[in-house]
Amino acid sequence: CGLACPHCFRRDSRFDIANDPLTHEQIVNYIKEAKTLGLKQVKILGRGEPFQNPRFVEFLEEMTELDVGVAGFSKGHVLGCDELAREYNSHRGSHTGQEVVGRIKDLKVSILLGFNSFSKETQNSFTGVDKYSETALLKNYVNFRDKALINLVNAGFNEYHEGEATRLAMIAAPVKPENIDEIFDLYAWARPRNIYMLTCPTTISGKGL
Repeated sequence: CGLACPHCFRRDSRFDIANDPLTHEQIVNYIKEAKTLGLKQVKILGRGEPFQNPRFVEFLEEMTELDVGVAGFSKGHVLGCDELAREYNSHRGSHTGQEVVGRIKDLKVSILLGFNSFSKETQNSFTGVDKYSETALLKNYVNFRDKALINLVNAGFNEYHEGEATRLAMIAAPVKPENIDEIFDLYAWARPRNIYMLTCPTTISGKGL
């Protein structure tokens, strides 16, 4: 992940599987096996930004072929920054954030977009980019997140279909003193736009504790 969120629940490399990580093919095969037992959906949480994995869109396509839904948690910077979208997806023909979003629109995918605050200063502190150099690309994180939300809406992820859940959520996790006064406003902004709003005040497990 290109971010450095201070509340990340696994921000210690001691908890990573460094020596023998699962391959893309192994993960897909495990899901195929689980599907025979009734698996219908998987949720991608991290640690890490899934859209920074160059094979993540390929993974989403494979899950749709298996009729397995995916709810993917994303901070949005790849979906909202053309430079990053191109870096991780040009080999599959997508060169902008909107093109990546368009590619996954018809897949069995829902996006859970990290969204802690309307305030640029507060949001920057939640993602750790407030400490980045002024020339760092991700110093513009909030603009990328906002553009990701616009791209997802333009693609129709929050289209209303009677009897169906929205495919777009805004996730304010965690709730901290810095953003607690904004939470109701986030709900009030999201719900009339058919965007699910979720808060989580307990993401404070720290370094794997």
